[in-house]
Amino acid sequence: MKPNQKKRREPLFRVNVLDDGSGDQSSGTPIPSEATWRNWFESEAKHPYTWKIKADGLMRSANVLLTQAREDIKHVADSGDIHVQPPVLGAYVMIAGLAIENLLKGILVMRYQHLDIKVFMEAIRGHDLNLLARDAGLGVDQRDSFLLEKVTSYTIWAGKYPAPLGFDEFVPCDYPDGGWGPVTVIAMSDSVRIQSLFNRLESMFESEFESMKRPVDNRSGT
Repeated sequence: MKPNQKKRREPLFRVNVLDDGSGDQSSGTPIPSEATWRNWFESEAKHPYTWKIKADGLMRSANVLLTQAREDIKHVADSGDIHVQPPVLGAYVMIAGLAIENLLKGILVMRYQHLDIKVFMEAIRGHDLNLLARDAGLGVDQRDSFLLEKVTSYTIWAGKYPAPLGFDEFVPCDYPDGGWGPVTVIAMSDSVRIQSLFNRLESMFESEFESMKRPVDNRSGT
């Protein structure tokens, strides 16, 4: 393989054959049919709360890292010892960004229930939080948009790699409040705004979920 050839992930460990529905599984451990697995896949993908639960777990994990980041900063301030453990603030932003992405996609999931699964998955794909926020109808000002751009950079590359795939993502940008610099510069104050944005999305999610449930509740008499 040439160095510049795009690598495509091929699953290495899968069962050789799924049951075709005939029920003939005389050898080995019985495996549910392919149709059953497809139904499970679609129910996981299309249920809004699977995305909400994932978002909550990711944000909980991010906040563990945020606590550690604060302890690291306090240690340096109190002791003057600059030889601290590798920083975890970037990992916090990355995981918090994944939480925000899951909430945004959970909102979109509620709107795309009617789509065929292949079209549905295409409709919710992508990691650009500003584009997802626009599709979800989340109102953002310039500072919110810049925050989403910053967090997107961390979910795509800055939280896990030292450099992005393209130079354009590495060059500095203008800051909304004046000045310029890398989009990946993080301040502890960003964590407050990240949590505020997550809370807004939670409220938006819950409101839309209740609206989606209401016709069903009315029909059932509850």
